[in-house]
Amino acid sequence: MAEAGDIAGATLHVTLEPCAHASPRGPACAETIAAAKPARVAIAVQDPDPRTNGQGIARLRAAGIAVTTGVEERPRARRWPVSLPARRRAARMSR
Repeated sequence: MAEAGDIAGATLHVTLEPCAHASPRGPACAETIAAAKPARVAIAVQDPDPRTNGQGIARLRAAGIAVTTGVEERPRARRWPVSLPARRRAARMSR
């Protein structure tokens, strides 16, 4: 955040929900962002980590920050399957 400068009132775009847990690297990302007071945070994907999983979003909203989630997220049914055999099956089926 120090490199970003003053973001008060700005819109912050992030790919992953800000973490809600402190770590040896520093405080929770959601707390750091809330302290910087952006007007809005646009989040592409909610963090599946059980230490965060929606808690980062809740902390931002509790701080009065407007939060948009699912930005550019594809519907689950249209995501590529994880395994190579599954991707090959999906490719064959789409022909």
